Amino acid sequence: MTFLVSQHTWVILLGFLVMLLAAKQLGEWFTRFGLPLITGFLLMGSLAGPFGLGILPESALEDLRFLDRIALAFIAFAAGNELKLAELRPRLKSIGSVTVGLVFTTFLLTATAVFLFADHIPYLGTLPIEGKVAGALLAGSILVARSPSSAIAIVNELRAKGPFTQTVLGVTVIMDVLVIILFGINTEIADVLLRSPGFEVGFVFLILGELAISIGIGFLIGKAIGKCLALRLPSPVHAALVLVLGYLVFVGAHWLRQVTHAHLPFELFVEPLLICMISGFVVANRTEYWDPFSKILFKLGPAIYLVFFTLTGASLSLGILKEMWLLAILLSIVRLIAIVLGSYWGGFLAGEPYHQTRLSWMGYITQAGIGLGLAKEVAVEFPALGSAFPTLIISVIILNQLIGPPLLKTAIHRSGEAFQKTPDDETDGENRAIIFGHGNQALALARRLRKHDWEVTIASLAGIPIRNAGALGSEVVQINDLDDEAFHQLRISKATDVVALLSDDANLEISRKAREHNPRANVVVRLNNRAQIAPLQQLGVGIVDPDTVLVRVLEQFVRSPSAASLLLRTEPEHDIVELEVQNPVLHGAAIRDLDLPDDCFVLALKSKDRQVIPYGNAYIQAGDRITLGGSPESLEKLTHSF
Repeated sequence: MTFLVSQHTWVILLGFLVMLLAAKQLGEWFTRFGLPLITGFLLMGSLAGPFGLGILPESALEDLRFLDRIALAFIAFAAGNELKLAELRPRLKSIGSVTVGLVFTTFLLTATAVFLFADHIPYLGTLPIEGKVAGALLAGSILVARSPSSAIAIVNELRAKGPFTQTVLGVTVIMDVLVIILFGINTEIADVLLRSPGFEVGFVFLILGELAISIGIGFLIGKAIGKCLALRLPSPVHAALVLVLGYLVFVGAHWLRQVTHAHLPFELFVEPLLICMISGFVVANRTEYWDPFSKILFKLGPAIYLVFFTLTGASLSLGILKEMWLLAILLSIVRLIAIVLGSYWGGFLAGEPYHQTRLSWMGYITQAGIGLGLAKEVAVEFPALGSAFPTLIISVIILNQLIGPPLLKTAIHRSGEAFQKTPDDETDGENRAIIFGHGNQALALARRLRKHDWEVTIASLAGIPIRNAGALGSEVVQINDLDDEAFHQLRISKATDVVALLSDDANLEISRKAREHNPRANVVVRLNNRAQIAPLQQLGVGIVDPDTVLVRVLEQFVRSPSAASLLLRTEPEHDIVELEVQNPVLHGAAIRDLDLPDDCFVLALKSKDRQVIPYGNAYIQAGDRITLGGSPESLEKLTHSF
């Protein structure tokens, strides 16, 4: 196996870069038809690869092997990092039960199927029974894998929240961790079976020793990543150090195997993916650097997956794929049956509601990163199984990736936990403000809200033009009067906020109508005459008095300049958001258990009609409104969490 860059690798890298640009465009084009990005990546790789048009020769795959190693380490880091125990604890019983059911049935049925189909798989069928068992064990391990990235993307797209969604995500994340452990165990067994056919008691102790070494190295690498992130270095340097450490894990594992083979009576084979997964888990749960580590993985993810899936497509043997498409379909059906049985059994034992138990199998079909990574690892580490074996497994994974996302979407919709925008409900759950006004203040406010991704409608009374409103990206609606028809026209029942910047009489009428049509909306009024303040106060609206607000702002800048800067958002690295707690998983959680990023903090908590002091032991409930401060990037992530 080559780890050093050869002399002509730079030329190959340049050609591969052009290939990546084409793969990215093709992947984005495929998304228009509801297919995942990786479909385009795989297709471009297979077309341009040595088994397609030959633009990328077969010798180039070995020169680009180091990119594969970096990508595999990254994928394993990400899998371990997703296993945040504090977030999984509320649904741990259901997650654990379903996970056990899925792992048991999927591994048992798919491994058995591969063993029975072995005679129909080129080259694998010519091996002795020990080789067939090794292939079956490895295939069963890989087909247990899921795709957290695909599941998370669909959940975010549908803005899904609830116990069913939480269980699906928890099981998906944990299974990608368990599959690496399962694969690590079975690679040790397969390595022994293929090197020395026949069962020996000693190899059990060898396997246990190799697993212990892998876990120990993974723990040390995780701590090393934490030390690197603790250094005050630019973010790109941190990202480079993480990738280098991941690559060195593969280099070290290969070196250890060669040295022990040459100087010891046995060969030590530590699994690099298991080491990297343990490292990600350690960073997430045993260091203070989960948030910066997650940001690095989030930023690098698109580029890493583009490289990895394009290379995976290039390594697909299209001739073998054409011969084994029927076998790939049969194996996919066996896996589907195993998932139906395992998810139903696990949900039943956990006491899950029947309507969720019968739907849950739809959430566990998708496969992607880890599965493809393990299949490629088999191709490299176990050439004795032949090229047809990994090609078959990759074909099954691609089929699952095509049918899995639509099924997960269907399951979430049927569970009633999808809050995706629809044509009839364009702003469900989104920030949507209606501004009654036509002056510079109305336009300036609309511009500021649009910068924070709010949907803004400017309501203008007939005969009063709004200049340049279209350039703001805001909708302008001309209304004839402040009557019920106008408020229905504005769809005020869908608004989260209503701002009145007209005369006091008009503002009072707007406030009354807003309270009547949408009691939950936040209503803010600009006061013109303090004599009109009493009726507005009775309606419970927010009142901005221009005569006193400037004095109060100046007072805050004198008494507490830091707080004033934060509240007025004069510092671009800080922002403030107020969120309604809609995630049922957070119901009853204490503020100290929210696991906020390091750069975020709780400013206020309002429970129904009373203000709560946001100390650590304060509990939040569904429907509460919580005000958070922090960096815009972290606040955007928390918006989806709440």
